[in-house]
Amino acid sequence: MAQLAARYGVGLRPSRVLAIAAVFLLIALPFIFVFPRLQVRAEAALVLKVQQEHAATCDKLGRPPGTAEHSSCLTELQRLKDFHEQLFASAVEGIL
Repeated sequence: MAQLAARYGVGLRPSRVLAIAAVFLLIALPFIFVFPRLQVRAEAALVLKVQQEHAATCDKLGRPPGTAEHSSCLTELQRLKDFHEQLFASAVEGIL
């Protein structure tokens, strides 16, 4: 059987092994290095957007930045956001 494989060129020669490894690395490297960085950037942008929305909401409510009321307003908005996220997560978990 091994003689037939050698005669007809079937099997894993070093060049094929290297080619398979190269293709694997070309496919796997973005998943290892690039995509996690993109996810971190997206999460940071989302956090920044939420903070800006909260600050604008507190400002509209008459709690100017730099005051204790503004700080407590931001804390309360974050608490409400966390509560709603937990409520949504538990509802989704109940469906699945």
